[in-house]
Amino acid sequence: MKMRIVESREELNMKNLRKQKTMKMNAKLKGVSVVAAALAALGAQEARAIPLIPGLSVPPTTELGPTSALLATHVDGFSTGGGLGLMTGTVTTRVYAADLAYNPLGGLTFTYVVNILTAVGSHTLQSLSLIDWSGVLADGGQTAVGAQADSVSLDVSGTIHWNANPPGGTSTFSSGPSATFILKSDANSFKDSFFSVQDGLADNGTSLAPSNIGHPPVPDGSLTVALLGIGLLGLGVFRRTVSA
Repeated sequence: MKMRIVESREELNMKNLRKQKTMKMNAKLKGVSVVAAALAALGAQEARAIPLIPGLSVPPTTELGPTSALLATHVDGFSTGGGLGLMTGTVTTRVYAADLAYNPLGGLTFTYVVNILTAVGSHTLQSLSLIDWSGVLADGGQTAVGAQADSVSLDVSGTIHWNANPPGGTSTFSSGPSATFILKSDANSFKDSFFSVQDGLADNGTSLAPSNIGHPPVPDGSLTVALLGIGLLGLGVFRRTVSA
């Protein structure tokens, strides 16, 4: 009889040990699930788009490039130095359909592929400027392949500038390399527009840009825009700084 009591206690101890092991395993699995959920949330945040704020230069984010339907393609060439060919190349503009999974702003995505064909001496691409972005929310990024811009900005006139000069240095974007600049927007239509390339001199060409057909412009100076800019400023700078 006493022997049976001892065996029962041993069985009870074994059951308690198995129970403790099960609880520890469940806790570990729960921890893994929490981490996985956090990583998934971070991944989802990468799909966010932070609009450029007029007057603020930020590093462009690194993007994979849009995969939605291609709506239009336009190619034009340039030759700086008054046509002397100090730097020659092409700018290829592509417009992609809205894709909320890629562009949370809900509008069209524009890409600008800059290809330098020839450059004389020390001529390099210093910047690319794009007009007609007034009243349009836009987030600037570029692919990891090709020459990299140091910063992107939107001025008060609605011109977006891609700056290729690193701080305290000079651009190395010369003949051979190309770069793909990306602008996610909330625009739902596009129109003919112009670009400008600068290498110390400049030349212009034709491109595509958002139009405001069926898309009312953002009222300049409104309280809503001011609050939106202030709210996005810290988040946008933080995300871009981390991504740079």
